[in-house]
Amino acid sequence: LTNTNAVLNIEVENAGPDVAEDAVLEVTIPSGVSIQSVSPTPSTSTTTKLTRQLGDIGTTYLPVSITFKGTTVGSKQFIASIGSDTADFHESDNNRTATISITDTSGGGGSSNGG
Repeated sequence: LTNTNAVLNIEVENAGPDVAEDAVLEVTIPSGVSIQSVSPTPSTSTTTKLTRQLGDIGTTYLPVSITFKGTTVGSKQFIASIGSDTADFHESDNNRTATISITDTSGGGGSSNGG
């Protein structure tokens, strides 16, 4: 719903066997979305991109949570990408897309003609 907080959870995982050195997560923010908070705090942030330096990641799981508010109605697409300085022979699993539908909170707004 527009002007209502929602949460997008991203799970960053390194399946190994090598450590992913100097890993960086980038999340592209769609237009019509206002970021309310991010945990953990991003290294850099603009209205269209969040970047989080993750450092070296062993075979572990790191949660990232983005609280946002839809400001316009429609389909919104978040794109998360991760990269590192370590050679990755399975790059196809380094990008994910989440599509979220924002609907109107006005309740349809018909009109009334008193009388």
